[in-house]
This record gives sequence, structure tokens and C-alpha cells, in this order.
Amino acid sequence: MESLPLHPAIVHLPIGIALMLPILNILFFWLFKTGKAKREASMILIIMHLGLATTSFLAMQLGEIEEEKIEHQIDHNALENHEHKGEFYAQATIALALVSVLLVFTRGRRFEQVLGLLFIGQIILIFFTYQVGHSGAQLVYKHDAATLRKNIAERREKF
Repeated sequence: MESLPLHPAIVHLPIGIALMLPILNILFFWLFKTGKAKREASMILIIMHLGLATTSFLAMQLGEIEEEKIEHQIDHNALENHEHKGEFYAQATIALALVSVLLVFTRGRRFEQVLGLLFIGQIILIFFTYQVGHSGAQLVYKHDAATLRKNIAERREKF
């Protein structure tokens, strides 16, 4: 029996992290401004950004594996659309992770500016999160990708 696909399970991790990041950023900004947290606490934001980039990249790689199983039986344009949005999303999360690392090297006003830049990037990333998620949902609910994959797996079991 073929195992369940990992891509649909993994893609929800970057979605959750992406939605949490702006809230954490605001919290950290307030904690730093009021002196209730030290700059070193920004490592939490950096780790979250690295986790986002890692899970996004992993979801993209797992999506490539799943694509090979259904690509000849599903709307090519819809599949390509989701693939390109997923690739862009992974690249955007890597870029934000690199910006987050600047928190280690900045102090004072520059530190606050990096937090502000990250916040803007995080809000923009939520839009991209919606875009890639919506295109994936289109594959599943409109183009029946999950059913196609299940049918292929069942046919393989018979032989």
C-alpha cells in the first residue's frame, strides 16, 4: 500500500508560521521598545524565519515528487501555476530569513528598522501565502488532484 503524500501535510507548517510571524514581530518590537526584552531575544524571530524557509523549501520539494505522479492526468496550467507560485514563495521566505539574520548585526535604530522591514515583508508574505494556498486548493477541489493520486496508487497496488 502506498503511503499518504507528505506534501499536503507539510504545506500547512509554513502557512501557520507565516501567519504567526507578524504578530510575534509586533510583540518583540513592543518588548524591545519598553526594555522588557534584550536584543538577543530576536533569535526567536530568526529561528522562526529559518523554520519558515526550511518548511517552504521542503513543501516545494515534496510537491515536485507529487507532481510527477499526476502531471499527465491534470490540467497542466493549473499545476504549473501552483508550482511557480510555490517556487516564488520558497524564494521569498529564504529572502526574509536572510533579512532576519541582520537582527544579529544591528543595534538601536537600525535594529528597529530591520524589524520594520521584516514586518512589511511578513505582511506581503501573507498575500503570497494565500496565493499559493489558493492555487493548491484549486488543484485539490477543482481539478481533483487528491482523487487522481489515490486512483493511481490503487492501480499500482493491483499490479
